[in-house]
Amino acid sequence: MGWIRSWLEADLSKIGDAKQKFLTRSGVFEGIMDTADEDYKAYFRAWIVDLRTLISKVHRKYEDFQGDCLTPWLEAKKAGKPQKCDKLEKDALELVKARENIMTYETFMECLDEDLAIEA
Repeated sequence: MGWIRSWLEADLSKIGDAKQKFLTRSGVFEGIMDTADEDYKAYFRAWIVDLRTLISKVHRKYEDFQGDCLTPWLEAKKAGKPQKCDKLEKDALELVKARENIMTYETFMECLDEDLAIEA
């Protein structure tokens, strides 16, 4: 694919943000893919669309957790509302379970069109 300048930052947080945008934002993805070598692009596109879709699902669940659980939980904690905190913790656990069931070894390998059979 060549150099991806935004992935060469000294700040790991900036690199992470750049890679997240590559995986979750079509404009960023297409901009980087437009600079890729044609041979590499053909190979890469064979599986990256499925992987990006999978990662987007995980990212949405993460965002749901932040907005639906974490921020309200922090406010309830500050306000001294333990019952609300308990409910939000249960909700958060369900969101985390749902998120963790999206990106599994099996679903990741499906994106790569890899056989899951383990040879002994």
